[in-house]
Amino acid sequence: MLFKEKLNLLAARLKATNVEIGKVAGMDSSLVSRFRTGDRVPAKNSKQIYALAVALGELAEAKGLEEDLGKELEFGTGLADDAQLYAWLCAEDSGLKKERKQGKSVQLDEDKIPLTAFGGKLNSLLLAFATSNLQLAKALKVDPSMISRLRLGERYPTVDSWYLTEISAYFVAKVMQGEGIPKLGKLLGVHPKKIVQSSRPELRQLVLNWLREQPREDAGLGQEFYVQETLY
Repeated sequence: MLFKEKLNLLAARLKATNVEIGKVAGMDSSLVSRFRTGDRVPAKNSKQIYALAVALGELAEAKGLEEDLGKELEFGTGLADDAQLYAWLCAEDSGLKKERKQGKSVQLDEDKIPLTAFGGKLNSLLLAFATSNLQLAKALKVDPSMISRLRLGERYPTVDSWYLTEISAYFVAKVMQGEGIPKLGKLLGVHPKKIVQSSRPELRQLVLNWLREQPREDAGLGQEFYVQETLY
């Protein structure tokens, strides 16, 4: 089954429009449309496939169709989660373009490593800015349960996940309004003066780098460390 056919099947089963898929995947709906018609075929190592897999997995879960779809597609785990969907969309029968030779294949693999300490960092950000799951979910246009799972460490984003960029932008916008500057400085390990003097793009990158940083300690330690040690 070609990539476009797989995408159309998933959209039909989930009763999801191009706009809905694009919004969750963080891409323009017109690009989703071109993928579905076959006017555009992604490369096998394209991050767009990963974004679509994550989005479709979240939509399946939100609509209670994760198990039914997983059984229909005969996935090993029985669930149509993002990992299973990504593997299925990248399978040989999808007719994808050959992988781009950019000398970055190792980095692309590393980009898929789960950020196991992310839950603790997200907890500390939400505490520092007195932000609820619902408020962040609304800004990211995701279900609040997804924020809860990220906080609890039940789901981990990867280094190249769009979550990190959007979360960074959300909290930096609060900083620009004068909120949470001392606590953010403590989290990032920089003086509050540097936070105040940084431009919005610079600050976004600082937060993004911090979110992407994977500590050497065990993930379980990281979860508690960021909340208890860096804020109080």
